[in-house]
Amino acid sequence: MNITFIVIGSIVFLVLVVKQIINFFYHSEETKIEPVDVASAGSSIPQNPQQIMTSSASLNKLKTGNKESRCYRKFWIKGWSMLLCGIRNDDILFTEEINPDTIDTLTFEQPIVLVLKREGKSLDKAIAKGDYAKYKVRRTWAMLPFDEEKIMAEVKKIMDGSTFKQLQTDYPKSFYSKEKMETDCRETRIKNYKAEYQDCEQQSSPNNLVIISTTLRKIEGESKVFFSIHPARIIVGKAVYTFHKKEEETHMS
Repeated sequence: MNITFIVIGSIVFLVLVVKQIINFFYHSEETKIEPVDVASAGSSIPQNPQQIMTSSASLNKLKTGNKESRCYRKFWIKGWSMLLCGIRNDDILFTEEINPDTIDTLTFEQPIVLVLKREGKSLDKAIAKGDYAKYKVRRTWAMLPFDEEKIMAEVKKIMDGSTFKQLQTDYPKSFYSKEKMETDCRETRIKNYKAEYQDCEQQSSPNNLVIISTTLRKIEGESKVFFSIHPARIIVGKAVYTFHKKEEETHMS
């Protein structure tokens, strides 16, 4: 009889211990804090940190189809320049990391949202304004070896495409004329790229392969779409999902 009570008591004790251990780990996961890298969307933002701390539990609650949230690299968006893509300030962006050795295999049947690593003048300029984010976000339309005339031909092709024209229809106030955008791309974006990456026209240069992207810039109080040129080697990841503050999911196609 005593042995029976001892066995039952031992089992109850073990159950309680296991329950306490499970509760401990569950509580630890609920209260665990992890850093999320900030990615800037737009012009430099004063007092913009490199990372924002948030609870692991809040991130794990974000559902992404069949994959767990930990399968993605996450970025905290600061800024509004990707608004035409449906990405807002303080969104959480889930990305698939891009292997540097396979960047040249990316395809652009449709524009894709990419996270890029800030470097050089872009990074220095941001830090000078108190913006310490190491990453930025761009809607990217094409990738090709650097050649001024081929870039301009690609820009014209992008603007003549149905996706770009639909954006112009949906957001007419966000676009300058075709001629003004072409002039800005040639006289400002391409010239700036050549000045910063002076070896870009050499086929063997790591700066030869470039991406053509768009972003919103504020000009005289109005947000306008501009093209930009970046080295493809600074691509970090491809956006797959974005989550707004209310945790609605938007799939990035």
